Amino acid sequence: MFQFEPPTFCCYNREVVLTPTNVHEQLYELFTSSSSYSRKFRSKISAYNSIFSFTYFRAHIDKNLANARHRIYTFRAQGQIYHSLPLITKCSNGPCYFQLYIYDTDAKTNTRLNVIEDLNLSEELVKKLIDILSGNPYAQFFRSLSNRGISENLQIHIRSDVRLDQRIYNAPTMSQVAAIWIEGNNIDFIERDIILTSHSRTYRKIKHYFGCYDPLQYPILFPNGEVRWHQVACREYYSYKLQIRENDKRVILYAGRLLYQYVFDMYVKIETSRLDFCIQNQHTIRSDLYKGIIDSVATGETLSKNTGQKVILPPSFIGGPRDMRRRYLDAMALC
Repeated sequence: MFQFEPPTFCCYNREVVLTPTNVHEQLYELFTSSSSYSRKFRSKISAYNSIFSFTYFRAHIDKNLANARHRIYTFRAQGQIYHSLPLITKCSNGPCYFQLYIYDTDAKTNTRLNVIEDLNLSEELVKKLIDILSGNPYAQFFRSLSNRGISENLQIHIRSDVRLDQRIYNAPTMSQVAAIWIEGNNIDFIERDIILTSHSRTYRKIKHYFGCYDPLQYPILFPNGEVRWHQVACREYYSYKLQIRENDKRVILYAGRLLYQYVFDMYVKIETSRLDFCIQNQHTIRSDLYKGIIDSVATGETLSKNTGQKVILPPSFIGGPRDMRRRYLDAMALC
C-alpha cells in the first residue's frame, strides 16, 4: 500500500477476496510485451475493443481532449453513460457489435475492420484476437445463432447476472450466460433477463447493476466473460480489481487509453449505485416530505404541481449539497 493509504481501500482489510484472473497467454503478452507488435496493439486498444464489443457505448465525449496527439490523453465525458444492445437483425450499414458474431460466420477480418475506418488496424492482430476470444461464452452463444437462422418469433434471453460458485473459481459457460426461446412457450422467464426479439426495433439498455455490464462492453479486458460477483459491493469490487497483486495476471492496468474509459465508466457506475441507494432508502436517512416543500418555497417555487418529490442526499454522499456545505463551513473555520 502507498503511504497514508487506509487498509480498507484495496481489499476492505482483507475481507474482500475475489477469484484470480485467468488470461490467455497470447493476450497477456499483447498487454505486457515491449515488442513493436504489442505496442501497436496497445496504442489502438480502444479501437480493437470496440470492434469486438457486444454492446454500444454511448456518452457525450469531449473529442478535443480525446483526439489530442501532442498532449496528455484525457478521457472526459458529460452526462450519463449508456451501454445498449442493437437489434437482432442487421443494421442498414451492415452488422455491428454482437451482430458480427451472428452474421460474420466465416470470422472474416474485413467485416470487423470496416466497422471503424481510417484507423489502419492490423489484420493479423484482428485474426489473433478472434482466436483468443473464441472461448468467450457470449461469443460462442451468438455464433451458435448463425446455424439456427433468425425467425420472426425468436427471443434471446441474456442473463443479467450469472450465479457462479466463487469457491471453485469457475468461469461462465455458454448455457449460463444466455438462452434461446420461441415466443408463445409457457416458460417462467427471469424478470431481470435482457430480452431481445427478432421483431423489436429498439435498442436494449444494459443496466449498470447487471453482472454482464462489463464483459459485454470490454471483451478484451474480460475475455472469459467474467461477471461481477453479486456478494461484493460495487466500490469494493473495483477497488480490489484495480490493485497490483502477485500471481494474478490482471491486464486492466496495462490497457492504456482503454483503462481511462473503463475507470471513468466504473466511477459513473459506483456513483449511480450510490444514488440509487439514497433514492430507495429515503426513510432510512430520515428525509421528511415537508423539507422538500420548504426548500421549494425558499427557491421561489409557489405552485404545488411543480414541487414534485424531492430526493434528499445525506451528508455522507460526497459532492452532495450537504457534504459541500459542511466542507465550506470547515474551510471558513480554518481561515
